Amino acid sequence: MEENIIGFKNNVKIIKEKIENKRRNKENLDFVKEAIENLMNKLNVEIACITGSFTHEFSFDKDIDLMFVSENDKLWINLFKCFVITRAWKIKGLKLNFCVTYAVTRNKFINEIIGIRDPLVMHDLLKALPIKGKDKYYGLLILSPKIKEIFEPNFNIKNKTIFNEEKSNPFFITFNIIFYIILFIYLNIKKMISNLHLIKNKSYINVFTLKIGISHYMINSLKYEILKRKFKEIFI
Repeated sequence: MEENIIGFKNNVKIIKEKIENKRRNKENLDFVKEAIENLMNKLNVEIACITGSFTHEFSFDKDIDLMFVSENDKLWINLFKCFVITRAWKIKGLKLNFCVTYAVTRNKFINEIIGIRDPLVMHDLLKALPIKGKDKYYGLLILSPKIKEIFEPNFNIKNKTIFNEEKSNPFFITFNIIFYIILFIYLNIKKMISNLHLIKNKSYINVFTLKIGISHYMINSLKYEILKRKFKEIFI
């Protein structure tokens, strides 16, 4: 009888802890969503999502990975503004580890979605939490024949992609190129220093490369490449 009472008390304690964790997770997610909405309203982006581990582990101890789709001539202007704003937030004491892992222009994103073949990348795109441009985001994903083929049972989204006509502006084109050159140099120096630190601490699996072009920016770690190979073994 005593053992049953103790077991019941332990079960109640576990249930209470789970409820408290869910409440805390929701509060964390709501806070992060509000911060990202505030950030993206300061940028010229059409789509913004939370990606990575924070989509299922809502802990501030984790990096909060972001991806966004920019207007075509403003990608590097937006990245510069994003880095400056998030740095200012840290200086002011906002303890959120935002990390832009993928940023791309609208046209580049459409081409990549149509040609996507990697199962893990498709899985991560579907697991992403859209904060801005949700209908546009899912409307673009459905353009991928492979996503529909592999994930069709859980992917019943109608195409709602609507983009306004975008005209090139020489002013934005010029400044976009200037910020691209500045950030290209800065980000590669930062990558070199970060990788040296990771190697020194024998954290080889987290060593990363950068894929940078005028229309795209992506962080690609060794760990992610290993996961991609494992996913291919399962799905292909």
